[in-house]
Amino acid sequence: MALVTGVTKKVEIPHEPGKWMELKRLSWRQLEAAAEIQTDILFERIKKMGSDIVAAFQKAGKEQEIDPLTKYDRGAVLQSGIVKWSYDAKVNEANIDSLDEETAEWAFREILSLNNPRTEEEQKNV
Repeated sequence: MALVTGVTKKVEIPHEPGKWMELKRLSWRQLEAAAEIQTDILFERIKKMGSDIVAAFQKAGKEQEIDPLTKYDRGAVLQSGIVKWSYDAKVNEANIDSLDEETAEWAFREILSLNNPRTEEEQKNV
């Protein structure tokens, strides 16, 4: 049985020597929730744009592959995936929201990589 409960990895933060985060692999339910949040955000943005712009995006979107990093809401992934860190502050929603852009983006990518452990070459061959 492939349960993700307890599947964590302690990772050094590359741009902050001596600092680390313990990150966990997300369950399918957590990933689905993060994808739904992102979809809702995108639909709200599309509504504000108007129909002509939406039609142009739809046409362009059919011709391009979707970046998997845009599929999930970063906040939801970080909230679910950060278990511990070496910072003095507690791991909670407010402090996660206070991370700088570089650290938040790095942690987001690291968490998602735990859910897709295959290399890029392996993914191309699937």
